[in-house]
Amino acid sequence: MYASVGSEADTFYLIKKAINDNKAVFLPKVLGDEMKFYRVTDLNKLVSGTFGVKEPTESEEFCSEKAICIVPGLAFDKNGNRLGYGKGYYDKFLSQYPEIIKIGFCSGCCFFEEIPSEETDVKMDYVFVDDTLIDM
Repeated sequence: MYASVGSEADTFYLIKKAINDNKAVFLPKVLGDEMKFYRVTDLNKLVSGTFGVKEPTESEEFCSEKAICIVPGLAFDKNGNRLGYGKGYYDKFLSQYPEIIKIGFCSGCCFFEEIPSEETDVKMDYVFVDDTLIDM
């Protein structure tokens, strides 16, 4: 998952629910020009990190390809394309784990017919828009 910030769709209720249901929850931490995910067991242990986003302090690093990744974005489209924040952190991470199920998470105002995409962009498998899961 990711710790939402600003106008992003709120993820904290999902994170809390998953932790309470004893699911393994991993949040990203930016380390230089890459992003790694670390397990989170307590939201009170998150600290303000790169770009003011809450990041984990725990040290158990993500290491499995059998996972679901809830992905943030400025916009998503009906073809599974995602418009991120321009640094490529998620595209780099997701390209290392092609078996991960990728779910974009946004409100209806951020879901479009078509958005610009590049060859290196990783497409979403699904996009969760408001209360609807759309299969790409």
